[in-house]
Amino acid sequence: MEDKNYIQINQQSLDYRFKNNPLKSFIQLARFKFVAKMLSPEDHVLDLGCGNGFSSYFFAGYAKKVLGVDIHIDLSEIDLRLSKDNLNYLKADILGPPPRVIRI
Repeated sequence: MEDKNYIQINQQSLDYRFKNNPLKSFIQLARFKFVAKMLSPEDHVLDLGCGNGFSSYFFAGYAKKVLGVDIHIDLSEIDLRLSKDNLNYLKADILGPPPRVIRI
């Protein structure tokens, strides 16, 4: 499925976005922090539409388990650069039929 409005984010684009508009980058991190304050070490988090995986990676530092789900993510790239023991990614359409097994 090709979505022309979806922008893949990699290290180069993150560097460019930060240099181009650092305020927007800090606002995004502030949003992650706001959600993280509501998490406890026993929580299981389902991050729907996780996109580039940074939000899931951030929440994994505050929750027991995190599952990041997105239809557009490249799992192999994200697993290489953003991995933690309590973090998993799933490529799935949240409006489509559920995958057979999800363990978090």
